[in-house]
Amino acid sequence: PVLVGDFGEYWDEMVEFNLTSAFLGIRAALPHMPDGSSIVNIVSGAALNAAPHTGVYGAAKAGVVNMTMTLSRELAERRIRVNGIAPGPIFTEQFAAMFPMTEEEQEAYGNRLPTGRMGRPSDIGAGVVYLASEAGSWITGQTIAINGGHVPGSIAVVHRGE
Repeated sequence: PVLVGDFGEYWDEMVEFNLTSAFLGIRAALPHMPDGSSIVNIVSGAALNAAPHTGVYGAAKAGVVNMTMTLSRELAERRIRVNGIAPGPIFTEQFAAMFPMTEEEQEAYGNRLPTGRMGRPSDIGAGVVYLASEAGSWITGQTIAINGGHVPGSIAVVHRGE
């Protein structure tokens, strides 16, 4: 739960790693970016949906969603577009740490998604390329969920083995 344990230190770590670092990275890059450039933030499905034990992480990533919208307005005079991608279930080390699953549970979870599989890093990469390209030139201030049709709460069901 969000408010149990050493909340303060955990909160600080999550915000520093997930929100402050994104802000500082953009701030450092901006002086070197030509007008008309594009910024694509990697957010998280946890910023858009609630799931047990992800409240602090989700709150930090929701801050990145808001920063994305705000910067899209602030950088509009330079025609710098700012968007975000909220990945869904992609089996990475971070996903495995948050939602430990056996290989069978991973496969069962992927089969429950409308796409019939868990995501791949290349699925997210394709979204980044699109948003940064001319094809995405009329999109700014948006966070796009690339999640295989993920429905909130479905991870918990698989994790319990149901």
